[in-house]
Amino acid sequence: MHKHIKRFYKSIWLFPLVLLVPLIFLSVNKISGSSIGTLHNILYGNQNDPNLLANKPRDIRSDEWLVNTQLTVAQYNSSFPKINHNIGNGEDVSVQDVPYKDWSIVFKPHNLVFFTLPLENAFALKWWLMGYLLIVSSYFFILTLLPGRKKLAILLSLSLFFSAFVQWWYAYGTLGSLYYSLFIAINVIYLWKQKTLKKKLILAAPLIYLISCFSLVLYPPFQIACGLVLAVFLISYGIQENKSWNRSTLISNISIALGAGLVAGLIFGAFLFTRSEVIQSINHTAYPGTRILKSGGIQPDHFLSSQLGHQFISDNKTASYLIDNKARSNQSEASNFLLLAPFLFIPSAFLIYIDKKKKKPTDWPLLGLLILFLVYLLELFVRQFSQLSRVLLLDKVGSGRVLIGVGLLNFMLLVLFIRNLSSRKFNFPVVPSIIYFLILVIIELAVNLHAHYNFGTFIGLKLAILLSIPLPLITYMIIKKQFILAASIYFIFSIYIGIKVNPLYKGLAIIQKNPISITIKKVSSGSNLRWANEGGYEENLAIINNKPSISSVYDYPQFNMWQSIPNTPKQIYNRYAHVGVEVYNDNSTPTKLNLLTPDSFTLQTSSCSKYLRNEKVGFVLTATILTGNCIKLKDTLSFPITTLYIYQIQN
Repeated sequence: MHKHIKRFYKSIWLFPLVLLVPLIFLSVNKISGSSIGTLHNILYGNQNDPNLLANKPRDIRSDEWLVNTQLTVAQYNSSFPKINHNIGNGEDVSVQDVPYKDWSIVFKPHNLVFFTLPLENAFALKWWLMGYLLIVSSYFFILTLLPGRKKLAILLSLSLFFSAFVQWWYAYGTLGSLYYSLFIAINVIYLWKQKTLKKKLILAAPLIYLISCFSLVLYPPFQIACGLVLAVFLISYGIQENKSWNRSTLISNISIALGAGLVAGLIFGAFLFTRSEVIQSINHTAYPGTRILKSGGIQPDHFLSSQLGHQFISDNKTASYLIDNKARSNQSEASNFLLLAPFLFIPSAFLIYIDKKKKKPTDWPLLGLLILFLVYLLELFVRQFSQLSRVLLLDKVGSGRVLIGVGLLNFMLLVLFIRNLSSRKFNFPVVPSIIYFLILVIIELAVNLHAHYNFGTFIGLKLAILLSIPLPLITYMIIKKQFILAASIYFIFSIYIGIKVNPLYKGLAIIQKNPISITIKKVSSGSNLRWANEGGYEENLAIINNKPSISSVYDYPQFNMWQSIPNTPKQIYNRYAHVGVEVYNDNSTPTKLNLLTPDSFTLQTSSCSKYLRNEKVGFVLTATILTGNCIKLKDTLSFPITTLYIYQIQN
């Protein structure tokens, strides 16, 4: 028995199994990192939220709490339809990250939990499962390239999870793009290591599944940015391993990998074909549409400011920060990974130079990622690179979204550099290493002082000086082969930056059981008439409670909803949009659409308008007092911050 325990303790599976403990605990107790508590703040102000356990909700993460989370609840309460008929005239939700009943949900495994568990438990499990898969994928990626380095793998995988970019962009589009890239890389490496065709074919099955899952993440900017890193890594890894392959092995390895990609491509093609009208509609929208994005636009000082990520936890400090010295930032757009790649670039290039000079084999994966890193720098900083970036599809990504690719590259490059350096007897000399450390400190200090002197209260002088040390110190420790110490500092620094980004929040009662939801279900019980709610936090409150509504989040335009409105350009509603309704007492108020932002517009109309009756709108939720013969007050909901009124449209 003791031998088995000792063997288990030494097993690479211990960490993933231990990591299941918090995953299960949080899921059983219905605790997630959702910012849905923002709704409590909107209604109750500073009153204590009993469901908020730690940190605070982030209203800036509206794609999470206002869109994905609320539509997930709406799907659960309407029994997971593929076409949710409560959203306007019906919306195909399979292009979103929500649970639905269709064959393609098999390739979105994180959403399968909703079919077997109560809503709040399933929601919590989905939340942490995405993080678990990111940690596990990065852990096993490290062990694939650095066998036996469990402590290093644990520290670096957790550091990736706590990255500011991952936490501020915590959603399936982000985490799925990262962990499927890593799982695919692991799968291909093991496939290529097999000696028999039978074993290669067995590993082709999970590869097909993983590529299919990656394809159905359905957020092209992140998929392209991560996919390029994955492609360069696998191609360069194949070039390196090719020297040990004979002709038949080379043919079988490439054929099976490409064959798996082809089968996954057919699955993805079937997905697109079975909802071709929806895909075409999305591609031809005014927003987001088939955007052609220019390269450049990111300032080097901002790119090198990842060490300042902790400051963005404060809304007030963030308000002082400028990107490109002109655009006020939000935390998500300003977030980044803790980047070591810029500092490891020269040492990595030096190692490759030494091998070239001594006519030793080239570390092709390391070289490949160095070249791609240069390409990403051109995409980030150089406007004139736009013409060339089209070849790599980076014109579909944009410089801001390329950062996720840089983050994945940063992680892989770090692992490859450690692998390369640890396999050598060579040591970087002490004096040049110290000089390099001091140069890096000066660079970081310059970036931090720029933020201190130019961005108001964003960062104090003492902290600006202090934060110029960690990344150069980590780099120094790495090049001196103190890998565990370097990874430990990196892990601690990552927690310092990322752990307070998202809250710990219990349950979904704030949208399931709040007075608004209860009243909506009571007032419209037995009625099929639609709701018209004001925008913002009110827009989804009807569909959440399985009631039809013309106000909601429209993932793609429903032309038959809006084209009957006179003098309304298609440009206004041909977009992904948050849609709210403003109802007025004045019967002379024209019915029209007002474009507010690229992703939102409102319907303006009177309580007596023919449009509301033609669209079978029977109820209005608004913060405005309405009077007149066309409308009847059904209920008043008073909160410390606002008062809401529910009206019934009179025929």
